[in-house]
Amino acid sequence: MILQIDLSRIFLIFVIDMMVAIFFLGLGWSILRRRRSRLNATFSGFYISIALGLLVNAAYIFINEIFKSEPLALFLYYISAFLIFYGPVFMVATNRILINSESAYSLKSELKLFLLYAFFLGFMVIFYLFHGIEFNESTDWRPVWSLPYFIYAIIIVTAFTTIPIIISIFKILRVMKDKIMKRRWIWLLIGLLGLFVYEYLAFLTFYLNTLFLRMISSLYAISVILWVWLIYKGVKKE
Repeated sequence: MILQIDLSRIFLIFVIDMMVAIFFLGLGWSILRRRRSRLNATFSGFYISIALGLLVNAAYIFINEIFKSEPLALFLYYISAFLIFYGPVFMVATNRILINSESAYSLKSELKLFLLYAFFLGFMVIFYLFHGIEFNESTDWRPVWSLPYFIYAIIIVTAFTTIPIIISIFKILRVMKDKIMKRRWIWLLIGLLGLFVYEYLAFLTFYLNTLFLRMISSLYAISVILWVWLIYKGVKKE
């Protein structure tokens, strides 16, 4: 059963990823409880979507140990990847609200962003149907990405979330006057950049599928504790 999974995967999925998932669920819930507003609901979506994706990722490990089904593994992996990749778009929308205000950046504009990104992420299903990802006994039940899927994921995630998040945070920092708030947003930025590095390193590991990269990913995963702590410092309620 689960003991057949190597120690690096156990560490990444059931220690690091679960720590992030539980923490992000708690953080998302605490943001929702502060005050019911569109801004808080959007902001909490970033944490909740990623947390749910990580939980599905851990769940398919257990399910796959029972059924050993490639279609089932691919389906659950698709759901997990979609939720994790989708989460950052809520941060993009949050920053746009902060820059432009809720009235200037309308709910209609926000929904357009969500639907457009969901469409391009949903299009990933083509790669799952036509062998863009190999996920079976020959890969030791590790997802191995094809070059087209690797390029597609990099382009979509970077264009829709990574670059807009970084640019918008710098815009907010330029106009922010309060020194304490500015410092907290810098912590948030550093934490997000650390998680982005982890994300892109995982992309490269899924594509190249080498022992060396898996080892580097496992070692870098330890730093996720620091990045999550910095994100918490940035958004916690004093």
